[in-house]
Amino acid sequence: MDLKRMICIVLCIISVATPLVECFSFSTIFNRSGRDQEVFIKELDGIKKHFPHQHPFLWRLTQGAFLHHHSVNDNTEPAVFFLSHQHQRKTTECLAIELAILYAHNCNRRIAVFDGKDFADKDAKMRLKQVIDAAYAKGACAVVVKDFDKIDPMSTLGLYYFFENRIQSYHNKAIIFTMDLYDSMLDEQQDIADYPLKWEPFVNDYLEDSLRSRSHAMNEDKTKALLSRVTPLVGFVKPESDCMLKCSKT
Repeated sequence: MDLKRMICIVLCIISVATPLVECFSFSTIFNRSGRDQEVFIKELDGIKKHFPHQHPFLWRLTQGAFLHHHSVNDNTEPAVFFLSHQHQRKTTECLAIELAILYAHNCNRRIAVFDGKDFADKDAKMRLKQVIDAAYAKGACAVVVKDFDKIDPMSTLGLYYFFENRIQSYHNKAIIFTMDLYDSMLDEQQDIADYPLKWEPFVNDYLEDSLRSRSHAMNEDKTKALLSRVTPLVGFVKPESDCMLKCSKT
């Protein structure tokens, strides 16, 4: 009998007499301690095979967002990542869900998916943060929010809570956003997303114009402060053949 199983049996016996000790909690601790870079990279390689047309820059951004969370047990800030696209909704949402499941392999692959269009009204305010908090409270450790470009601009300021706060409920969590970029420049320069020095200024200008044009309350200071955190986290998803896509159901 291995040591792990023996300890669990002992704790289960103790829990009969002491209800405060739960084997479920012990099991969760073992799952978290099993995080390592090799598992993450191996599973990410499996995802890459189903998305063969993506540029290496996208995978580097993915690793930058998530790899640290798979080598350190107590991550005090959630991993946040944005997948942008141009009229490639199916591919992008499929990839977002696969990455969320990959991140969540240490919490029984429990994820939550929300539609940004449900937070498009001006009264949404902090509702996006509230539903994400509720998903975490119910056991999800990875959340996908589709259509970031449809969310009311003032509601996007709720991202500060995830960027700046190190409260316990955000430890070892991830949020992946998708968004459509409607810009003719992408038609003219298909490879712009492959070059960080070109891509980041483009994304920053695009999002600044989008946020401020949709809400007068988004002044220059608020917009620039938000985008300073968002822009470096935005990757671009290229078209894939439908027959190559492997999309998990949620």
